[in-house]
Amino acid sequence: MYWKNCAFLILCGFCFTFARCSFPNGSFIIYRSPSVLSLNGIWTAVNSNGSIIVKAKVPGSIYTDLQRNNIIQEPYFGENDLLYRWVGQDNWIFKRKFIGTWKPLEVVGFDTLLITDVTVVPDIINGKLQNMTITTHMETASFDLVNGNMTISLNDSVIFQSNISIKPDENLSAQKTIKIIFTKNYDIKLWWPNGLGSRPLYTLKIIFSNNEESVSKSIKIGFRTIELIQEPVENSTGLSFYFKVNGVPFFAKGSNWIPADSFQERVTPQYIENLLQSAKEANMNMLRVWGGGIYETDEFYETADRLGLLIWQDLMFACALYPTYQDFLSSISTEVTQQVRRLQHHPSLLLWAGNNENEQAISGYWWPSVSQYLEQYKADYVKLYIDTIMLLVTNEDPTRTFLPSSPSNGPETVREGWISSNPQDNLYGDVHFYDYFGSEWNPDTYPRARFVSEYGFQSFPSFESLANVSNPQDWQYPLNDAMKHRQHHMFGNLQMDSMILKHFRLPDTSCGIQGFKDFLYLSQIVQAVAIKTETEKYRRSQSEVVNGEGKTMGALYWQLNDIWPAPSWASIEYGGRWKMLHYYAKHFFSPLLVSPYRKDDEAVVSVVSDLSAPLNNLILNISVFSWSSMEPLLTNVVTLKPPRCSKVVFQESITTLLERSGCPNENSCFLYFIVRSPEEPNLESRNVLFLSEFHSATGLKKPYIAADIIGPFKTEASDYTFNISLDTHAIAPFVWLDVWNIPGKFSDNGFLMVSETVVSFFSKDAIEIKDISNNLNITSLKDTCTN
Repeated sequence: MYWKNCAFLILCGFCFTFARCSFPNGSFIIYRSPSVLSLNGIWTAVNSNGSIIVKAKVPGSIYTDLQRNNIIQEPYFGENDLLYRWVGQDNWIFKRKFIGTWKPLEVVGFDTLLITDVTVVPDIINGKLQNMTITTHMETASFDLVNGNMTISLNDSVIFQSNISIKPDENLSAQKTIKIIFTKNYDIKLWWPNGLGSRPLYTLKIIFSNNEESVSKSIKIGFRTIELIQEPVENSTGLSFYFKVNGVPFFAKGSNWIPADSFQERVTPQYIENLLQSAKEANMNMLRVWGGGIYETDEFYETADRLGLLIWQDLMFACALYPTYQDFLSSISTEVTQQVRRLQHHPSLLLWAGNNENEQAISGYWWPSVSQYLEQYKADYVKLYIDTIMLLVTNEDPTRTFLPSSPSNGPETVREGWISSNPQDNLYGDVHFYDYFGSEWNPDTYPRARFVSEYGFQSFPSFESLANVSNPQDWQYPLNDAMKHRQHHMFGNLQMDSMILKHFRLPDTSCGIQGFKDFLYLSQIVQAVAIKTETEKYRRSQSEVVNGEGKTMGALYWQLNDIWPAPSWASIEYGGRWKMLHYYAKHFFSPLLVSPYRKDDEAVVSVVSDLSAPLNNLILNISVFSWSSMEPLLTNVVTLKPPRCSKVVFQESITTLLERSGCPNENSCFLYFIVRSPEEPNLESRNVLFLSEFHSATGLKKPYIAADIIGPFKTEASDYTFNISLDTHAIAPFVWLDVWNIPGKFSDNGFLMVSETVVSFFSKDAIEIKDISNNLNITSLKDTCTN
């Protein structure tokens, strides 16, 4: 994905001695163990001409400092991002020379030695820990040889203890590598991604002590093996691209992660937890940290470890040409080394990717200058990503795959000299796929690639999200200039209009605020169904090879979260509210999926299973419904054996099905599918195959949905859970529930209602039934104000 980015340089200057520091308040401190003095707090920020002097908070940014001092308003409101460009164009001086302080600042004092990072290379064979290589990275206070005792423990059990000597290098850095060989197999429990098993974590603690001080560092680790398999594919000229964890192949289900806020000081550990928990609840097992963002916080990776979310980690290079002069290479070498050492021990870390789309940019001649300087750009690319970055990463972390770019063709890219003639080849590696003006609800639009690491469509966020950052005069359809301004993707609004028009009618221009709300609702429908259609094809394709293409083993849609309240590809809005897409992701990534699609006049039904425990039988119900009746015209029941991966389990002519049911034509009916396990009553999947566009459908009626609410009661998801029983007088497509100004989520949303339905609402706040009933809004397709 390509974004326009702004970067702020952080320039910090300190002067201090190693053993003791004197501070302005006159205090005198002698450190006998590593001590951290926080530099966070209130400072003073001054602009270049001295006309603005405000109290500034560290960590923070000048924008939030000015907002706090009432110099500017909320930067996300209306067109304030334009009005406040002067802030970024001015020079701001913080006392003690801290600029762009959006992360905590601190001085770390130590007498002799400081442990900065610990990297771990376990050797696991057949699920048993054979040996473990532990490298402790340190900084020292002098160039003298440091003698002491090192103790290493795993879950409080000492696994190594010995006297050691540490010799600093010319940068006052040192490292000590210890290989621990277990004479008897060390009993461990393996770490698994979400949906595949448990995620036990172990505390690894390093203690170095001598007569002067004792220093330590603890990290959480997990034991697992991960392999990227790129091998010949039967009946194909290309190579596979899939992962094995602990020897088990799995389909990667997930999304792409971008920075959670333009103002990182607003991002709390709880917000990160909520977003990643939402990914887990949508049955994801992988997230790709996009190379156009930031290296995330320790809390991000620690949470991914706990939740079982594998992290495809791009290095922070994206959609651009980068220099290769020595000072730049030296700077990024330090950056990459620090980040790899910081993150290497996390079991959630899947792989390293050198950049986002830079191989594709050169190969695809994204800029006019590429034609003129092609050979120079290729040479610079190899010098930066291969000769420098890949060498650093593989030296620091030999346990993980390094991909030079995403998308890329794996060994084929290597064979072609690191820049492939077609990095988007469906027969190799990973691809990024976008088609905004194609037939997005038709699975034939999408490729049978080996692994799709980016794909997506836009939608607008909810009315509640936009109401907080816009004026009432902006709540209209067609969109006014202020609302159009929030769209930062070229032709994005046109693309959404086009998608809506293919399937629905656009809101009537006379509907005022209701028309605006309906446009937001319709945009979320077309996005959700499009990505559902695309993702289900990728999951079905894991067992297919068609003209050499197929064996798809990964689907990471663009994107999970949002950086500000605006139209985007995200499935979760800025602030954490789930869009319709995220509710759909919970279904299309479910371990058991019934997936119908149309192939000419045939209704084809596949069942996809990620279940590790085998089932004896599944029951498939196939129903033909008329839009005008809640009683099915025809129901077939099929008993089938649960498939491994994906399998076609039913195929019949649509014409024949409609004739047998008595349905007059495709505009009047739809097909509805349920697959369930008689052994596991809660294990089921529901899906629908629409036979016509909704603007042509006949028989749809206004449903008049009523709600009966009980609660609150405690569940695993929330202490304030409410069950909402919904009753309808007619079939209701795309039933959307919303509770105004109450944070939380539903067990399901955006669904097709063919009978009485019960959904749960999980509130984050302590609320009562009246809070739900007074703020619950129910929308279905026939409630919209359309032509």
